Amino acid sequence: MMASGADANWGEDMDLGLKGKTVLITGASRGIGLAAATTFALEGARVAINARGAEDLRAAADTIRRASGVSPLVVPADVADLDALPAMVETVKNEAGPIDILINNAGVGLYKAFLKVSHEELLNIYNLNFFSAYRLCQLVVPHMLESGGGSIVNVGGISGKQAPKWPLFSTASGPTKAAMYNFTKAIATEFGRSNIRANLIMPGLTLTPRFEQKLRDAAGGDQEKYEHEMKQWGKDILLANRRWATPEEIGDVIVFVASDRARYMTGASVIVDGGIVRAL
Repeated sequence: MMASGADANWGEDMDLGLKGKTVLITGASRGIGLAAATTFALEGARVAINARGAEDLRAAADTIRRASGVSPLVVPADVADLDALPAMVETVKNEAGPIDILINNAGVGLYKAFLKVSHEELLNIYNLNFFSAYRLCQLVVPHMLESGGGSIVNVGGISGKQAPKWPLFSTASGPTKAAMYNFTKAIATEFGRSNIRANLIMPGLTLTPRFEQKLRDAAGGDQEKYEHEMKQWGKDILLANRRWATPEEIGDVIVFVASDRARYMTGASVIVDGGIVRAL
């Protein structure tokens, strides 16, 4: 029976129910992954962070520790190397406990004209953006089944929903984001009755370190041109000043969707793009 308004404690602070939960986040050394990891730690979760570069990952751990007082578990590995994933999952399980929440955040955009995409680039982008998430789910879901449930959040991008406009050609990475959309729905369908939720976050233009560098390269170090480039790339953003998202704004959505406060959400794709995608 649903609680009535009088019984629902509407005035209480929102507790996301993350205290003591073990969270594994890939691609967590910077940008959206680091932002999400920091918020998970602030919410009391046991956080395991993964990225390819051990030095960058240690710096990220220091950032999380300073912000939250929590020391995350550092598990460096290249998730595009699918053979490295079983050991990574086992390390997290042994040192932080069974994984309650999996955030498949590792991924990049390859913005290159179709005829210039090499065979090697195509294979690498699929390994990193899609196959790593697929394989990690295969490794983590059995533990979730044993524990009685869990939450998976895959991070894709709006290029999986609509093809980017010039100059962000995306014939290689865009289809990997579309694959993540279908995969997330399939996982949610297969394991929803086992109390495992799966949802997809689709960020738009986000001012991550990687995109900041792209903008600075395009601007040639000129701050005025940098601002102009940002507005040109974000010309379809509906918010004031065509403002790009911050990593923290995307990270907060990831944390909420992963949490018990979103426990009725599964198989959902959440677009967080400032209104770029116009399709219904």
